[in-house]
Amino acid sequence: SCAHLREPTASWPTGDPQEGIQVQALRILAGDRDPLTGLQAYDGDDLFRLGFAAHKDGEYPRSSALFERFLEEFPEHPDVAAATWNLALGLEQLGQSREAAAAFQDYAGRVHEEEPGDAARSWLRAAVLLQVVGDYEASRAPVEGAGSYEALERHESWELRGLQAMVRATDGDLDGAEREL
Repeated sequence: SCAHLREPTASWPTGDPQEGIQVQALRILAGDRDPLTGLQAYDGDDLFRLGFAAHKDGEYPRSSALFERFLEEFPEHPDVAAATWNLALGLEQLGQSREAAAAFQDYAGRVHEEEPGDAARSWLRAAVLLQVVGDYEASRAPVEGAGSYEALERHESWELRGLQAMVRATDGDLDGAEREL
């Protein structure tokens, strides 16, 4: 939090209160330090920074827990999309494929307008994770989501076609799946 301190001003800002200072939510804990963060008070920036550092250090359970808390406690923070992506990566590293797929789908939903390529790749990654665990029916929505974008690169388009074939096979269209493959 200290990195965000500013020099005190002599007076309060004037003007329309709606255009005033944006104050970020802060969690202050009574008593001991929070066991996850090691802090007695934290904000969204603290959780994001700690989660990122934990992921970088390979501490995926802690990283995932920090990003989950971030998303739960600070849903209006400007870094929610990035935290969702980071949560998905951590869950994937932990082998929690279904949970990671859900987080990748959440990320795609958050960025589809601003970053269609990222959304398409996130849908694709969710579909792969679900098909790896054998849940071809659940992979249908992310396969369709990825297929709705033209932003995929050639190798990603080929991967998507393989995933689409598996969904077709689930529907009983073995001939169509074989042609697609």
